Amino acid sequence: MRRWIFLFSFLLVIGLGVLLAPLWIFNTAEGTRWLMRTISRFTSIEIEAREVRGQLGNKLQLEKIQIHWPQGKIKADLVEI
Repeated sequence: MRRWIFLFSFLLVIGLGVLLAPLWIFNTAEGTRWLMRTISRFTSIEIEAREVRGQLGNKLQLEKIQIHWPQGKIKADLVEI
């Protein structure tokens, strides 16, 4: 019986994490920063922004943003999404 309680608790924690992670990413500036770092770490695209304000799910402002990829680059003083 204890084994089933442990398994259920473990799956509940994992499930809550999977459900809450997108909310954190889309509704906090820190979540957006984490997403940009993760994209830069695991792809050939490098994203840098001096300041991130707002939320990806609402109004997001990126100041002094630079995006580099193997074929080119983009620089902007202010991007609003």
